[in-house]
Amino acid sequence: MARAVDHPLLAPLVGIRDALWRPPPMGVLSDDLRCDGVTALVTGASSGLGFAVATDLARRGAHVLALGRSADDTVRKALVEASGSENITPIALDLADLEAVDALAAQLPQLDLLVCNAGMVSVGSDVVYGHLERMLVVNHLANHLLLRSLRAAGRLKHHARVVFVSSEAHRDAVAPAPNALHEAAPFGASGAMARYGTSKLLLTTLAMRLARTAPELEVHALCPGAIASNIARDVPALLRPVLRGLLWLSFPSPTKAAVPVLYLALAPELAGRTGLYSHVGAEKAPDARTLDVEFQEDVWEGSEACLAGLG
Repeated sequence: MARAVDHPLLAPLVGIRDALWRPPPMGVLSDDLRCDGVTALVTGASSGLGFAVATDLARRGAHVLALGRSADDTVRKALVEASGSENITPIALDLADLEAVDALAAQLPQLDLLVCNAGMVSVGSDVVYGHLERMLVVNHLANHLLLRSLRAAGRLKHHARVVFVSSEAHRDAVAPAPNALHEAAPFGASGAMARYGTSKLLLTTLAMRLARTAPELEVHALCPGAIASNIARDVPALLRPVLRGLLWLSFPSPTKAAVPVLYLALAPELAGRTGLYSHVGAEKAPDARTLDVEFQEDVWEGSEACLAGLG
């Protein structure tokens, strides 16, 4: 069983392990596969993995709605330059703003594809809405609300694909009480990755529940493996240069890490399938809790109660 990394400075060890111990992928996406006419929403598309996924989708012909906290004309220009496509619409939105997430659905066209990639790692509890932990809101609750709102507004086409970018850190994560799923709790740098794992346990459970209860969708989740990204921005200032250097030396680039995401999003041979989970491209079962119906319902109902409590 994979174990969550307990401290951000140990994260490069995961990258080295994944690079040396990479199993055969479940499939390979043809480089010339086109997705003309596809409308795709990619969250966290301003940088890193989301930027790489958005770039490749646009290059293949999709109309990409690129959502991110800093998604502006500068981001759009970067995506256009990287993809060679003008068919990109930036959407500036912070997923911690749940009112904005709920309102988004009514503003969108119908989607063929949704890639829920945005996520964060905090090195300490950051409270939003007076009592909710920002990392759990961004990594899970906002995705729960986004899917609920999109479905209610009829913005997901029949057999639309939904891909959740999760993490192997979900496997040994502690599950919070159903009545306090997103409640803030004190933690520091040493507990950051454990709390991150909890957020990804909730997210993977959301994916597996949707796969079970939403037959009109094709829902998958994955851990793309370690990624050379901007995760170092939230560690103490003195440690950032060290961690950033270790990440870029030991982790694959976002472009490489995007390959298994794009496979789940576009592979024609996956049409009609749902509930897949992969790790660095290889199919495997997620943690057993995510497939347990009672646990799924506890997480769903706890999230609904949390949203209802916000008024």
